[in-house]
Amino acid sequence: MKKYVISIGCFLGVLLLLFVTMAIVPMKETIPVGKPTTIRVYNQSLTPKTYQEGSQKENYDAIFSYVTNMTKVSILQRLMATNTAVAGWTQPTNGKEYVYSNQLQSKGVCVELLFDEAQSFIVNIDGSTKKIETKALLFEVKPSKNAYVANIYFGINNSSTSPQYVSSDGNSYPLQTVVRTYSLYKYILDITKK
Repeated sequence: MKKYVISIGCFLGVLLLLFVTMAIVPMKETIPVGKPTTIRVYNQSLTPKTYQEGSQKENYDAIFSYVTNMTKVSILQRLMATNTAVAGWTQPTNGKEYVYSNQLQSKGVCVELLFDEAQSFIVNIDGSTKKIETKALLFEVKPSKNAYVANIYFGINNSSTSPQYVSSDGNSYPLQTVVRTYSLYKYILDITKK
Protein backbone atom coordinates (compact mmCIF):
# COMPACT_ATOMS: atom_id res chain seq x y z
CA MET A 1 0.00 0.00 0.00
CA LYS A 2 2.87 2.36 0.86
CA LYS A 3 4.48 1.75 -2.58
CA TYR A 4 1.14 2.50 -4.25
CA VAL A 5 0.83 5.86 -2.43
CA ILE A 6 4.45 6.75 -3.29
CA SER A 7 3.88 5.82 -6.94
CA ILE A 8 0.73 7.96 -7.12
CA GLY A 9 2.60 10.84 -5.44
CA CYS A 10 5.47 10.60 -7.94
CA PHE A 11 3.04 10.46 -10.85
CA LEU A 12 1.17 13.54 -9.61
CA GLY A 13 4.48 15.33 -9.05
CA VAL A 14 5.54 14.63 -12.64
CA LEU A 15 2.16 15.86 -13.93
CA LEU A 16 2.45 19.03 -11.88
CA LEU A 17 5.98 19.64 -13.17
CA LEU A 18 4.80 19.08 -16.76
CA PHE A 19 1.87 21.46 -16.27
CA VAL A 20 4.08 24.20 -14.79
CA THR A 21 6.63 23.77 -17.58
CA MET A 22 3.94 24.06 -20.26
CA ALA A 23 2.55 27.18 -18.57
CA ILE A 24 5.96 28.88 -18.41
CA VAL A 25 7.86 27.82 -21.53
CA PRO A 26 6.96 30.08 -24.48
CA MET A 27 6.59 28.82 -28.02
CA LYS A 28 9.26 30.37 -30.23
CA GLU A 29 7.04 31.92 -32.85
CA THR A 30 6.83 35.49 -34.04
CA ILE A 31 5.17 37.30 -36.88
CA PRO A 32 7.78 36.81 -39.60
CA VAL A 33 7.81 40.35 -40.95
CA GLY A 34 10.23 43.19 -41.31
CA LYS A 35 9.38 46.70 -40.22
CA PRO A 36 6.31 48.05 -41.97
CA THR A 37 6.45 51.35 -43.82
CA THR A 38 3.12 52.36 -42.29
CA ILE A 39 1.00 51.16 -39.38
CA ARG A 40 -2.68 52.04 -39.47
CA VAL A 41 -4.76 51.75 -36.30
CA TYR A 42 -8.56 51.60 -36.42
CA ASN A 43 -10.66 52.16 -33.30
CA GLN A 44 -14.31 51.65 -34.29
CA SER A 45 -13.77 53.78 -37.37
CA LEU A 46 -12.96 53.33 -41.05
CA THR A 47 -10.63 56.33 -40.74
CA PRO A 48 -7.33 55.13 -39.30
CA LYS A 49 -4.67 56.86 -37.26
CA THR A 50 -1.47 56.42 -39.23
CA TYR A 51 1.99 55.90 -37.76
CA GLN A 52 5.30 55.80 -39.59
CA GLU A 53 8.85 55.27 -38.41
CA GLY A 54 9.89 58.78 -39.41
CA SER A 55 6.93 60.49 -37.76
CA GLN A 56 5.18 59.40 -34.57
CA LYS A 57 8.22 57.18 -33.99
CA GLU A 58 7.42 56.50 -30.33
CA ASN A 59 3.93 55.18 -31.11
CA TYR A 60 5.17 53.36 -34.21
CA ASP A 61 7.89 51.57 -32.24
CA ALA A 62 5.55 50.66 -29.37
CA ILE A 63 2.84 49.25 -31.67
CA PHE A 64 5.37 47.27 -33.69
CA SER A 65 6.90 45.86 -30.51
CA TYR A 66 3.47 44.74 -29.24
CA VAL A 67 2.69 43.20 -32.65
CA THR A 68 5.94 41.23 -32.82
CA ASN A 69 5.43 39.95 -29.25
CA MET A 70 1.74 39.06 -29.48
CA THR A 71 2.49 35.57 -30.85
CA LYS A 72 4.77 34.67 -27.93
CA VAL A 73 2.45 32.36 -26.03
CA SER A 74 3.22 29.41 -23.79
CA ILE A 75 2.70 25.80 -24.80
CA LEU A 76 -0.25 25.61 -22.40
CA GLN A 77 -1.87 28.76 -23.81
CA ARG A 78 -1.56 27.39 -27.35
CA LEU A 79 -2.95 24.05 -26.22
CA MET A 80 -5.94 25.73 -24.60
CA ALA A 81 -6.63 27.92 -27.66
CA THR A 82 -6.27 25.24 -30.35
CA ASN A 83 -6.30 21.81 -28.65
CA THR A 84 -2.82 21.25 -30.06
CA ALA A 85 0.62 22.33 -28.92
CA VAL A 86 1.96 22.48 -32.48
CA ALA A 87 3.14 25.95 -33.44
CA GLY A 88 2.84 27.43 -36.89
CA TRP A 89 0.72 29.48 -39.21
CA THR A 90 -2.36 27.89 -40.71
CA GLN A 91 -4.97 28.87 -43.25
CA PRO A 92 -8.61 27.76 -43.25
CA THR A 93 -9.79 25.93 -46.35
CA ASN A 94 -13.33 27.30 -46.21
CA GLY A 95 -13.08 30.99 -47.09
CA LYS A 96 -16.81 31.70 -46.74
CA GLU A 97 -16.55 31.26 -42.98
CA TYR A 98 -13.84 33.92 -42.62
CA VAL A 99 -14.83 36.54 -45.20
CA TYR A 100 -13.22 39.89 -44.48
CA SER A 101 -15.51 42.86 -43.96
CA ASN A 102 -14.68 46.44 -43.05
CA GLN A 103 -17.06 45.85 -40.13
CA LEU A 104 -13.88 44.74 -38.36
CA GLN A 105 -12.56 48.29 -38.39
CA SER A 106 -15.88 50.06 -37.84
CA LYS A 107 -16.96 47.91 -34.88
CA GLY A 108 -13.68 46.90 -33.29
CA VAL A 109 -10.01 47.72 -32.85
CA CYS A 110 -7.73 46.71 -35.73
CA VAL A 111 -4.12 47.08 -36.80
CA GLU A 112 -3.00 47.19 -40.43
CA LEU A 113 0.66 46.78 -41.39
CA LEU A 114 1.75 48.07 -44.82
CA PHE A 115 5.11 47.15 -46.37
CA ASP A 116 7.13 48.38 -49.34
CA GLU A 117 8.65 44.91 -49.80
CA ALA A 118 6.51 41.77 -49.96
CA GLN A 119 6.58 39.72 -46.74
CA SER A 120 6.68 35.89 -46.90
CA PHE A 121 4.81 33.36 -44.77
CA ILE A 122 5.01 29.57 -44.81
CA VAL A 123 1.50 28.36 -44.05
CA ASN A 124 0.21 24.89 -43.15
CA ILE A 125 -2.91 23.86 -45.02
CA ASP A 126 -4.32 20.41 -44.32
CA GLY A 127 -0.89 18.80 -43.89
CA SER A 128 0.88 20.56 -46.75
CA THR A 129 2.58 23.94 -46.86
CA LYS A 130 2.52 26.90 -49.18
CA LYS A 131 4.25 30.25 -49.35
CA ILE A 132 2.21 33.44 -49.18
CA GLU A 133 3.66 36.82 -50.05
CA THR A 134 1.91 40.08 -49.24
CA LYS A 135 2.49 43.78 -48.72
CA ALA A 136 -0.38 44.23 -46.26
CA LEU A 137 -1.70 42.54 -43.10
CA LEU A 138 -4.81 43.43 -41.12
CA PHE A 139 -6.13 41.88 -37.93
CA GLU A 140 -8.56 42.59 -35.11
CA VAL A 141 -7.10 43.30 -31.68
CA LYS A 142 -9.27 41.80 -28.95
CA PRO A 143 -9.26 42.82 -25.27
CA SER A 144 -8.94 39.21 -24.11
CA LYS A 145 -6.24 38.43 -21.54
CA ASN A 146 -6.28 34.83 -22.80
CA ALA A 147 -4.61 33.54 -25.93
CA TYR A 148 -6.92 33.03 -28.92
CA VAL A 149 -6.76 32.11 -32.61
CA ALA A 150 -6.58 35.31 -34.65
CA ASN A 151 -7.55 35.78 -38.28
CA ILE A 152 -4.83 37.83 -39.94
CA TYR A 153 -6.02 39.01 -43.34
CA PHE A 154 -3.42 39.61 -46.02
CA GLY A 155 -3.57 41.83 -49.07
CA ILE A 156 -4.10 39.78 -52.19
CA ASN A 157 -3.47 42.54 -54.74
CA ASN A 158 0.18 43.18 -53.80
CA SER A 159 -0.55 46.82 -52.92
CA SER A 160 0.92 48.62 -49.94
CA THR A 161 -1.41 51.61 -50.28
CA SER A 162 -4.85 50.19 -51.15
CA PRO A 163 -4.83 46.50 -50.23
CA GLN A 164 -7.74 44.20 -51.00
CA TYR A 165 -8.47 41.46 -48.48
CA VAL A 166 -11.19 39.61 -50.42
CA SER A 167 -10.53 37.55 -53.55
CA SER A 168 -12.51 37.92 -56.75
CA ASP A 169 -14.65 34.88 -55.81
CA GLY A 170 -15.77 36.68 -52.64
CA ASN A 171 -13.71 34.55 -50.26
CA SER A 172 -11.10 35.42 -47.67
CA TYR A 173 -8.52 32.93 -46.56
CA PRO A 174 -6.77 34.61 -43.63
CA LEU A 175 -3.64 33.43 -41.92
CA GLN A 176 -4.36 32.05 -38.47
CA THR A 177 -2.16 31.82 -35.41
CA VAL A 178 -2.47 32.02 -31.63
CA VAL A 179 -2.01 35.50 -30.15
CA ARG A 180 -2.34 37.47 -26.94
CA THR A 181 -3.33 41.07 -27.69
CA TYR A 182 -4.49 42.53 -24.38
CA SER A 183 -1.46 44.84 -23.95
CA LEU A 184 -1.69 45.99 -27.58
CA TYR A 185 -5.42 46.65 -27.14
CA LYS A 186 -4.85 48.78 -24.03
CA TYR A 187 -2.08 50.74 -25.77
CA ILE A 188 -4.25 51.44 -28.83
CA LEU A 189 -7.14 52.66 -26.66
CA ASP A 190 -4.71 54.97 -24.89
CA ILE A 191 -3.21 56.56 -28.03
CA THR A 192 -6.48 56.83 -29.98
CA LYS A 193 -8.23 58.74 -27.18
CA LYS A 194 -5.80 61.65 -27.50
